[in-house]
Amino acid sequence: MTNETSPSEDYFGRMNRQAQRGKSVLRTIIFSNCLLLTIFIYLSFKYGASPQSVIGSINTIVICVLLYMGKEWAKWLFVCMSFFQAGMMAYLFFTYQISIRMNIPSMYWIVLTLTLILSVISSLIMLISKGVGEYLYIQSTKY
Repeated sequence: MTNETSPSEDYFGRMNRQAQRGKSVLRTIIFSNCLLLTIFIYLSFKYGASPQSVIGSINTIVICVLLYMGKEWAKWLFVCMSFFQAGMMAYLFFTYQISIRMNIPSMYWIVLTLTLILSVISSLIMLISKGVGEYLYIQSTKY
């Protein structure tokens, strides 16, 4: 008795495995981004940072929830926001608009920098990973 599968079963099995890997990748991305953003929001409240940074962080968390629900447009919004924020932060660092003389502790800047680096890496992974795209497609049909 041979254990042959039809080409369509093999294709759907491969797509299902790819979607499961995408789900794992997306869960890791969402969890790590939300964790760092929660720490950033806490530090923002603790040290009195601008309300815009807190609102932007909450927006990113909402976008992460929409990503998990399978909204393809949320992926592109997350990617665009990540690159825009990283570009703005790089501009501020390189033009010395962010001064060490400011009364904001270094822990705040470290968490902010880690958050932006993680966002950019997450965006690149979402763009490259075929599994994430497959998972988003499957999730979008559920909701």
